[in-house]
Amino acid sequence: MASIIITIKSINGVPIRLTNTLWRHILKRHPKLKDFQDQIILTVERPYRIYSAPETEFEFAAMKIFPDLREKGLAENLIVHYKELSKKDGFIITAFVMSDKRLTRRFRKWQIVYQS
Repeated sequence: MASIIITIKSINGVPIRLTNTLWRHILKRHPKLKDFQDQIILTVERPYRIYSAPETEFEFAAMKIFPDLREKGLAENLIVHYKELSKKDGFIITAFVMSDKRLTRRFRKWQIVYQS
């Protein structure tokens, strides 16, 4: 079993794990996020918006805006996909940044289930 870096709570109160294995997966595909682990955690804990996947139950995409991402040459929308397996267990799937235009296109069929 992969070692857990941190467990945080989703807005549904579900413990969400970030494991070393999944952190390496995120960094392999999105190496510019290496200095943004705290922002990834904060996106799940206190999102600006949460989308629910149209065809997959209990899979969510949390979104939060971080202007400091732009200073690193990235889009300021941080997206974190996570899954709630039960009321007591979940995990982060991946994280990436996305422009406003791509965000609108990508999530047009997803339901907004939370917005702050």
